[in-house]
Amino acid sequence: MQTLSLSAGDWRLSVCPALGGCISGLWYQGQPVLRSIADTAPSGVRASGGFVLLPYSNRIGLGQLHWHGQSHQLRPNFAPEPHAIHGVGWQRPWKLAHRDASQLCLTLDHVEDDEWPFAFSAQQQLRLCDQGLSLELSIRSHADQDVPAGLGWHPYFVKPRHSALAFKASGRWAMGEDKLPVELEPSAGLSGSCDDLAIDHCFEGWEHLVRIHHNGLGFELACADVDRLVVFTRPELDFIAIEPVSHVNNALQLAARLGVEPAGLGVRTLAPGQPIRIRFQVRVSRQLQAQ
Repeated sequence: MQTLSLSAGDWRLSVCPALGGCISGLWYQGQPVLRSIADTAPSGVRASGGFVLLPYSNRIGLGQLHWHGQSHQLRPNFAPEPHAIHGVGWQRPWKLAHRDASQLCLTLDHVEDDEWPFAFSAQQQLRLCDQGLSLELSIRSHADQDVPAGLGWHPYFVKPRHSALAFKASGRWAMGEDKLPVELEPSAGLSGSCDDLAIDHCFEGWEHLVRIHHNGLGFELACADVDRLVVFTRPELDFIAIEPVSHVNNALQLAARLGVEPAGLGVRTLAPGQPIRIRFQVRVSRQLQAQ
């Protein structure tokens, strides 16, 4: 599969449009920031450096989507799990709409099917500059009714030994054995070594900034547009997934069980023709720049 490369200053980016529009590599001064493969496509999206999440993030329990009095059975898309996961964008080819030396634009058109019953179009714009990577993700509904929507990003940051992670939050969703959230518990976030970290949780109220440090380098992931953060890693893995997302995992089912409005868990409602847009940044840590 074809990969497209961008460069600016000390940064280089590689993208594979046909493989879920995924990032196949991101480097700073020649060192990988995300899980990276040079000059070739990864073996699969989940072996990439990251991919976008739309029109929902994480899991919908058993693929059962209930919305405005209607039930839709979504086809599970990550065997052997019984759930629908990460939306549809990560498993579809994207089209190249524009490209120059430091930026490119990819688009995706979705018609209703058994993985998502509402039509939409999406766009991701990736830009490199001296400060780092900016990714803008948008979705526009083409359904003839109000529909639920969520957006996010699923980057895999490299995690060499003695990596450290820090972010602030207000709470963390406890997870059941089925990998779905159960209840919200207090949490101030995380701060410290990743070496022995085993986690797969959605955090509430993160303060829109994560700092990652390793090998004398420091980076920041910033997103002011969403209030949840999913973090996943285990000690034996060489990556840590740090995912800014707009809604809680399995938000619609969880809202029904808790007796709250879906919007309270981050689900956005799109009217026909309505868009939403969010932005992410990966940059050199401002703390490191100040030293």
